[in-house]
Amino acid sequence: MTHPVDRSQDPGASWAEGDRFREGFDAMLDSVVFMSAIRDAEGSIIDLGFEFLNRAAHVAFGSVSTDMLSTTMLQAFPNAAVSGLFDTLCNVIETGTPLSLEVPWTDPVNGDTTWEVTGSRLSDGFIAVVRDLTERTQILIESRERELRYRMLADHAGDVATLSQNGIVQWVGPSISDLLGWQPEDVVGRTIWSLVHPEDLPELLEFRSGLDRAHPKKVRVRMAHKDGGYRWMDNSSRLATEDGISGAVVSVMWSVEAEVEALEALHRAQAERVLLERRMQVAERLESLGVLAGGIAHDFNNLLVGILGNAELAREQLDDPVALRTLLDHLVNAAERAADLTRQMLDYAGQRSTATDSVDLGALVADTLTMIRPNIAADAEVIVRIEPDLPLVPADATQLGQVVMNLVINASDALDGERGTVTVSVERRDIDEDEAMSLAPLNPPRPGPFVVLEVADSGRGMSTETLARMFEPFFTTGPTGRGLGLSVVHGAVRSLGGAIDVVSELRRGTRIRVFLPADGTAAHLAVPAENAEAPPASAETPAGPAAITTPSAAGTVLVVDDEAVVARMIERALDMAGYQVRTASGPVMGIELFTEHPDRYSVAVVDVTMPVMNGVAMAAALHAIRPELPIVLMSGYTADDIGVELTDDRFRFLPKPFRIDALVEIVAAAVSGS
Repeated sequence: MTHPVDRSQDPGASWAEGDRFREGFDAMLDSVVFMSAIRDAEGSIIDLGFEFLNRAAHVAFGSVSTDMLSTTMLQAFPNAAVSGLFDTLCNVIETGTPLSLEVPWTDPVNGDTTWEVTGSRLSDGFIAVVRDLTERTQILIESRERELRYRMLADHAGDVATLSQNGIVQWVGPSISDLLGWQPEDVVGRTIWSLVHPEDLPELLEFRSGLDRAHPKKVRVRMAHKDGGYRWMDNSSRLATEDGISGAVVSVMWSVEAEVEALEALHRAQAERVLLERRMQVAERLESLGVLAGGIAHDFNNLLVGILGNAELAREQLDDPVALRTLLDHLVNAAERAADLTRQMLDYAGQRSTATDSVDLGALVADTLTMIRPNIAADAEVIVRIEPDLPLVPADATQLGQVVMNLVINASDALDGERGTVTVSVERRDIDEDEAMSLAPLNPPRPGPFVVLEVADSGRGMSTETLARMFEPFFTTGPTGRGLGLSVVHGAVRSLGGAIDVVSELRRGTRIRVFLPADGTAAHLAVPAENAEAPPASAETPAGPAAITTPSAAGTVLVVDDEAVVARMIERALDMAGYQVRTASGPVMGIELFTEHPDRYSVAVVDVTMPVMNGVAMAAALHAIRPELPIVLMSGYTADDIGVELTDDRFRFLPKPFRIDALVEIVAAAVSGS
């Protein structure tokens, strides 16, 4: 039953009809609606009549608004009773309790919308402010959907975390439990510094200070696991805001434990391989030293037989001067061969001190080939190719001649008595850093100009196993060893700062190239023409030991050597040369003799290796008493090993073993200052 709306007795009608209130409500942006209660005879509210709608309400309700002022709520909105909205509004009027709720609304024009209704009792009616929440509701829905999508993405995208500027973990993905055993709630609120290994903190702090928004940075650190250990993690981070001040840091983490373990295993394997290689090298060196010791013992025993035998024979021939001299010559020759063997040992070690000259290698090769031609196989065709105007090589000519001789004779032996060729060539070549590394990776020569000596043969060639051992002392593929051979070549070239390159193939021959650093100065000596055969050897008979020369001598010599036999020999030799000699058996005695009469001595001859005080220290003590004293230092070690600057004019160096004439000559030079 519908009752007519009677507004004559409505206390709210007067305020709604006043122009002042109407203008105020019409100016509002929100919709304003006033409804009065329609009651039955018993006073119960049976409907609500629309009394006033401002302009915004007319716009909001659209076409329905024109009929609302002449009808009631239940007539305009029949669903209000079913939805419970009508009862809610009636309760506000009866109790005076304010109201705030959201009401879905379907507009014929705009479709489904949502309104926020905020109202309270006014007299026996209800005044409401109605806001259209459609746009805000849509924004909230979209925001929730985005949050849900981002949450799902973060939960399934891997190990993502956000941190505040001061390093506090604000959020972390659930996969942190798989990585580090922690639940997200265990980590959120903690600082990242508390989760990183103390040793990695400096690196992490430096990493954190350099973050920006544009370019992610990566760092590898150990992070704490819930089990008490640490796990290696890679962390890629960047700032989440432009200013880098107020925003968070976004980090993506992933485990690299397997990668680190693999790298550590690889490093261990490499270290073990290096250790194994070193052990193999030591074993090979010991084997090589064993061969060296055996070969040296064999050769020295042969030499000692000659020395001892000739010495005994000389003792029996004291009454025959001619026979005695012959036997003594044999003794000297045997001793010289022993000294030569010692020099070869030092060459093999690359430690022999040699006089350095500027050597024309082309001329040296030509001279050496002339000298050794009788030792080259008769069926060998020797082909010589020497480039003109070669730069000079800083080296000892004798040592370098031995290199040439060993290489050529070895190439001749490789022909095995059959017809073949031995080709010897010398040329200039510039070596860059890459080629130097390829020649000797472990100890490459310095890049620059080189003179290259190449000796090639058409002989039997070498297998891979032979090639690997060719520079070992006394190693040979023949029935017996013939000496240090190619090991001397290797040591000599190494001492000159050069390198050796060997190419060989079974039944195809061998090519050995020796690279020697050049000093840049060109030699202008005549060399054999290309393909010229080496000239025949001279028929002259080699001379025997040289006679002792006795220069005019004057002055007193102080001789200090702890080996009595050496000291007596030097004393007798210098006495025969005309010097006065005082001999001391050690440095203490020598200093005492010198201190008694420091101005008496013209020169001191001092052994380097002595007990109590070495010769270098003794020389310093003598110079403290008399700074200008000439001193000759003797040693079986090299000049480089004794630690004395030999450019000092007060010093001379006499390597052991030495000939008597060399001793007399160097003492005379020291006395005269020449």
